[in-house]
Amino acid sequence: MKKTLVATIIISLLMTGCDSSSETNGSHKDEPPTLEHKTFTVLTANVWNELSHDAKDAVENPDGKIAYLLAVDEMKNSKADVILLQESGGTSARLAEDLNMYLWQGSDFIPDTAILSKYPITEVFDNENKSISRDDLSRGNRENVGVKLSVDGRDVIVWANHLDYTHYVNYEARGGNGMTWKARKNCLAITDTDELDRKEMASERPAQISRVIENVKPFIDSDTLVIIGGDFNESSGVDWTAETTDMFDHKGVIYDYETHKRLLNAGLTDSYREIYGDPVSHPGITWPYNNEDSYTDARSYILECGRALDDRDRIDFIYYNAQVAGVTLSHVAVVGPYSKEFFKSVDGVDYSQLEDVHDGAYIDEGGNSHYTKRQWPSDHLWYKSVFSLQTEGATTVNPHYFTPLFERVKYEKQGNDIQISFNLTHLDLWENEIKYILEITPRYQHAILGKNLQKQALLEKPLADERINMLITEDTLARLRKEGQDLQIRYTSSSLIGAYHKMYAVKTIPLDILNAL
Repeated sequence: MKKTLVATIIISLLMTGCDSSSETNGSHKDEPPTLEHKTFTVLTANVWNELSHDAKDAVENPDGKIAYLLAVDEMKNSKADVILLQESGGTSARLAEDLNMYLWQGSDFIPDTAILSKYPITEVFDNENKSISRDDLSRGNRENVGVKLSVDGRDVIVWANHLDYTHYVNYEARGGNGMTWKARKNCLAITDTDELDRKEMASERPAQISRVIENVKPFIDSDTLVIIGGDFNESSGVDWTAETTDMFDHKGVIYDYETHKRLLNAGLTDSYREIYGDPVSHPGITWPYNNEDSYTDARSYILECGRALDDRDRIDFIYYNAQVAGVTLSHVAVVGPYSKEFFKSVDGVDYSQLEDVHDGAYIDEGGNSHYTKRQWPSDHLWYKSVFSLQTEGATTVNPHYFTPLFERVKYEKQGNDIQISFNLTHLDLWENEIKYILEITPRYQHAILGKNLQKQALLEKPLADERINMLITEDTLARLRKEGQDLQIRYTSSSLIGAYHKMYAVKTIPLDILNAL
């Protein structure tokens, strides 16, 4: 949640639509299109340090699945049409391949935010603050990425956000320090709203969201559906109210967070609160969901506060312009286990009355949870919103790629080795400052710098028609066979971008194909 991870992968897809005036199917171009209603599901998912936290405890994670595979299962189960990713640097391209979705991650210097979509991406947006140095990016000043989608002929604007984690006001109001993550002397909470405002404005969050609002305003004005979501690293004023002052160690504080005020003032609606308006019965907690992931479960809080604090909050959101024509919000849910199962009370308050609606791979039709403690891939719970969109029905678009792609991949046996050859195309986003490499890894190897079976430097930008050859050695093949894993080629960087080992593109080659040669 709080770590900034910067790395760079880029796989975006720009598509152009077909001419809908064609009369080849017998329709007349002057007739109005037949309108259909399409279910459109958006999921926001903080994937916690590139899905690198694998639980090995047989009780807490009885199936023994690694975090990456748990995440893939959850994303498939969610039936998401769009996934907004945070902390995803080394996983975005891999997830896009495994889920068969389009991907946009912004420029090579945008750290850890991405959008996956089942629908074609027709336009892409970056939201880099050019005044922020790349060193600052690794300290919390994250960026935002946006796309325009073609959803059966209807334009939809989507932005994924991972806002600055520093000056974490949620802790300042509880007696913690929002920069050091330690307790203040005597656990002294900041209750003065003017002082909390100063802390809030010292972060990048309000400025980040204002840049997004500026970008989407023309689309809101033109009655285009706009969806803005992600990890906001702060709660909302509709949650820290007079009714919740005695809950979750709010210490009597009522506070209206600036970032959310700006979104609401721009005409956007908090999708969770549209359906579940009561923050007492439906707090919508997304972080942390268990005590172990709380930064207050630490020595400084025990010394200064006498105990750990209850720092559960809703910090993952999806907003949309509810006034747009032909759009209805039909369902919202927190995705993953109930926090009341795994966050044990630290202040003696009974939270059994919480009525949040949860979905997930281990939530049954009656809403009962069958999760064990670590059958979940992240420290955040995820959140989804389901919309009904009025569209013109299925349309055909022809893909036009502008970002990295492995093409014309071929394999050839050479003694006990195998040579793989391919073209690496659509490298318009190539940065001369980055030392690009190709790695050979097992398919489910975590994104760890220097951990690969083989690597090969790209000393200069390859031409689109230039064949790249990689000789996969007998030792590498033996290792893959021993682990029973497919081979994955990763187009990446030889150094971390911020704190991420980000993948720009991946290509998985099934082990069965290699064994058959």
